[in-house]
Amino acid sequence: MNILIFGINGNLGRYLSEFLQKKHVICSYESKDKILFRLPNTKKVVQSILDFKPDIIINLVAYADVDACEKDIQIAYTSNVLSVTSIVESINSDLIKVKPHLIHISTDHVYNGNGFNKENEIKLLNNYAFTKFLGEEMITNCSNTILRTNYIGKSRVSKNKSLGDWIVNSLSNNKEIVGFSDIKFNPIHVYTLCKIIDLVCKKKINGTYNVGAKDSVSKYEYAVFLAKELNLNNNLIKKGLSKTDVTKRSCDMRRSVKKFEQDFD
Repeated sequence: MNILIFGINGNLGRYLSEFLQKKHVICSYESKDKILFRLPNTKKVVQSILDFKPDIIINLVAYADVDACEKDIQIAYTSNVLSVTSIVESINSDLIKVKPHLIHISTDHVYNGNGFNKENEIKLLNNYAFTKFLGEEMITNCSNTILRTNYIGKSRVSKNKSLGDWIVNSLSNNKEIVGFSDIKFNPIHVYTLCKIIDLVCKKKINGTYNVGAKDSVSKYEYAVFLAKELNLNNNLIKKGLSKTDVTKRSCDMRRSVKKFEQDFD
């Protein structure tokens, strides 16, 4: 199976390409040393599809800095909407005779309900959520699977530290941190997400799916759990409430995963 990944130099891209290349052929113009083009660029995407003839295209391109998206919606729109639009236009081009299946990675930020949100229970609170959802809406007339997810794990991109990195680095340096008890989510580990994406590559089931843990934690509970697992001082973690001085954010991003469990067995 030939898989073309856009966004391979990002954190998930580095984990995913390493995981998938053990089983499949990973095709990409991008490398760790050089990026030959950036999205949106429909002409280049069409050419890459013609060159590599992928069975699957995975789109990981995203601008996920929530505060930065709020300050500059144009950057958010370019990365989160126009990039996926460019890919979809390329797949639908008359030049492409054998159409690849598109897997698009979205976010749990499109939710802010009370409890485990189903796929149709959307509530958008900021530019990041709005542009990610609008990017989903641009995916039409092609075989596709959209995964709304949130993953945890050590970052492989030095400039983009994960929540776990911040917790571990702070506690390792004996710094007190505040864990938000009012923000709830149900993430999965990045390796689990890689396994799920591999499953989607094989089954190619069309639809939009929540991907996450069956149970959930608050950001505070996650910090305490991580500290205990790594034998760090969890007494440095103080319970607190989130603030929305800069950007309005979701407090309940929990998602129901029943649809994915049923369709993907």
